[in-house]
Amino acid sequence: MAVEGSDFFHWDDAVRSDEAIEAYYDAIRQWGTEAQYNKAAEESSEFAAAINRMLNPESDRDDVLGELIDVRLILEVLRTRYSEEELRHRMEEQVADFRRRVEKDSPDGFAVGGDVGGQ
Repeated sequence: MAVEGSDFFHWDDAVRSDEAIEAYYDAIRQWGTEAQYNKAAEESSEFAAAINRMLNPESDRDDVLGELIDVRLILEVLRTRYSEEELRHRMEEQVADFRRRVEKDSPDGFAVGGDVGGQ
């Protein structure tokens, strides 16, 4: 279900192409799994820092977007370490939990009616 007014880009098409998946496996073969987990920690930290800068008007949305894409790419590399069954099962559980928090209008940052479009 799409959010009203959104034109959501299905970036899975870009990051799950055969060429991209081959590059993820190549990264693990070239640099090793541990290095990829270290890279994931680094990219996640940079993403968090970009969000903090944006919240304190020192950055803009492009900075966050660049870091978001970096995180997504390294997550795709790490995704190769898990089976589709493992991923699907865990994602279904966590999406259901996320949905419950949203529906409860929980105090942990998932307020209903917030900034949906991110503009």
